[in-house]
Amino acid sequence: MQQSLLAAHWKQFIAYHTSQAFYDEVAELFAEGILRYRPDLYALAARLQNIKDAPEDGAGGSGDTAASENVRKYYELANITSLRAVRGRGAGVNLRDADVKLECQVGINSPSSRGGTSVRGPHVDRRGELFAGLLYLKHPRDNSRGGDLRVFRCKGECKQLRTPAQKVRAGIAPRAGHEQFDPKSLAPVAAVKYAANTFVMFINNPLSVHAVTARGSSRISRRLINFTGEFNPTSAARLREGLCCSRCAAGRASRCLLPAKTHRIPDNNRFPL
Repeated sequence: MQQSLLAAHWKQFIAYHTSQAFYDEVAELFAEGILRYRPDLYALAARLQNIKDAPEDGAGGSGDTAASENVRKYYELANITSLRAVRGRGAGVNLRDADVKLECQVGINSPSSRGGTSVRGPHVDRRGELFAGLLYLKHPRDNSRGGDLRVFRCKGECKQLRTPAQKVRAGIAPRAGHEQFDPKSLAPVAAVKYAANTFVMFINNPLSVHAVTARGSSRISRRLINFTGEFNPTSAARLREGLCCSRCAAGRASRCLLPAKTHRIPDNNRFPL
């Protein structure tokens, strides 16, 4: 959409939610969650700040207690609000020196005359995405049900189904990207209703499985604003993301703590899924 067609308040809204100030707010609000589930962001900050040594394992206790203390000390060293965040696209945007790019996207899902359809089954977002937020703008005359965000936990390992053959065997649609998990391997844990002025935000990682529930028939589009922050793929300092939460990806959530010396970046550029 051309900027000249936007009302002033929408320009201000989008400008703020793609600004350094907004990124800093998110980073501060979710600091502990990011450290637990996306330690690669802290590793990037440590690398850019020339932090050479993370605290050693075993400092301050034993087992998970020691790991928790290790996390806190590493957090004190690496400042993720020092990372440079910019708008992801548009006139005058320079991504060359950015570490994180932000998007604020006004979107719709087309209305359905039949009902009973979902725009997205159980999935996780692309790995470069650090966080995502959804602001629902349900129309006052939209009486349909569904279109909610549903959150799942994996009963065992969070293992994605990547090929059409795997999906067919699991009895789900083989369409690329629509569903990534066998529903029998998941348990629903929470839901956020599609309702006006409802906002939800989450840290993206291999465990953040979510879906949109089927929506009833309606002549009115499902309306929302999508907020994302992701690693800038054009940045020379972009972190290779093999560190991201391998323990969580294996379903061991209680062990999902930042290990020592995570600034030593592996070269495989892959999640161990």
